[in-house]
Amino acid sequence: MVFEYTKLHMVQLPIFKAFLPFFRFFFELQCINCRTNLSDVETYICNECYQKLYFITKPRCIRCSHPFYTDSSVDYTCGECERKKFFFERVICLVSYEGTAKALIQKCKYGKDYSIGTYMSFLMSTNISFPIAKIHYIVPVPLTKKKLKSRGFNQSYILASRIAQKYKITLVDTLIKNHETTAQVGLGVKERRHNQIETSLTLSHDTMFQGKNILVVDDVYTTGTTLNACAKVLKRGGAKKIYGYVFARTVK
Repeated sequence: MVFEYTKLHMVQLPIFKAFLPFFRFFFELQCINCRTNLSDVETYICNECYQKLYFITKPRCIRCSHPFYTDSSVDYTCGECERKKFFFERVICLVSYEGTAKALIQKCKYGKDYSIGTYMSFLMSTNISFPIAKIHYIVPVPLTKKKLKSRGFNQSYILASRIAQKYKITLVDTLIKNHETTAQVGLGVKERRHNQIETSLTLSHDTMFQGKNILVVDDVYTTGTTLNACAKVLKRGGAKKIYGYVFARTVK
């Protein structure tokens, strides 16, 4: 399914800020993470929780965004990525999967809090650090119909939608996940190999990507297995280059 985004598809944070004085007069606004009351200069999240968002900056792996703890400011390929075959060019991960980021993701997905996904998407859309102008389509990592019905929304779709809206790129919800696979977080290496994500994925439209550059958006990067499987399926559909953009990644 293809969506052309307009201003009506998602509440804009600038609009929300315009009404902050009204809301603060009648209500106590709370941090979406710790639920403490926000000060007059805080929006959505308190400063203490924001300080526990650990943004991944240079130096980092040029393929998977794993941070390097060195004095260098130059990105390079980590040893693990040197040994792997990837179908995507690179993936940018915004923050490490710990502290506030981990709490937000878990509350969004398992607490079914859509508003947290909106805040995460705002952070992603305002911290683009790659040439977004080269992207033709944005594709969210899919959920099965069963999980979508149970959760009520696809968190990756929420993240992707704001980026698509802000940069006026067509969001294409065309990757289909046909059956469940075990979540990658917490799995061992052998378990991940047998977690056949690729075979669960199909494309509903496999002609529109011919020669196009695709940005695949997800909430968590663990081993890259899910993102790589999505990229492989999109490559089969004729895509030229696949990039990944993920809110958080696990850091060993």
